[in-house]
Formats: sequence, C-alpha cells, structure tokens
Amino acid sequence: MSTRELAYSIFDRLTDEQLEGFVLMFRNAVPTDDKLSPETSAAIEECERMLADPNTVTYSVEEALKELKS
Repeated sequence: MSTRELAYSIFDRLTDEQLEGFVLMFRNAVPTDDKLSPETSAAIEECERMLADPNTVTYSVEEALKELKS
C-alpha cells in the first residue's frame, strides 16, 4: 500500500471533528499556490534523489528509535 493510499484509508476512518482538527493543524503546511520556496524545492529534489538511490539507508520508525537510543 502506498503512503497516499494509507493516508486516504486513515482519513476515511476519521470523524468530522477529527478531520477539522487535522485541517486546523496542517492548513499552513501545504502550499496553496504552485510556487514553492527555493528551500522547499531543494528539499524535494534531495528526497527524490535519495529515494531513487538504491544505496540509501532507510529505517522503520521502530528501527530509527532503537538506533537513536543506542
């Protein structure tokens, strides 16, 4: 399941009140126009390069927490 599909499945289970809280929390996090700041564009490009690189090390949340604790 893709991240987008997972997000939609979670959204489908939220109550209207929970959806309102989500919108209030994240309404400013998503650009409302097509122009991204140079920093955001650079970060997106870096993420895309990392995702395309088979040598990029990835962690699950559990693995990352374990790594941080060691």
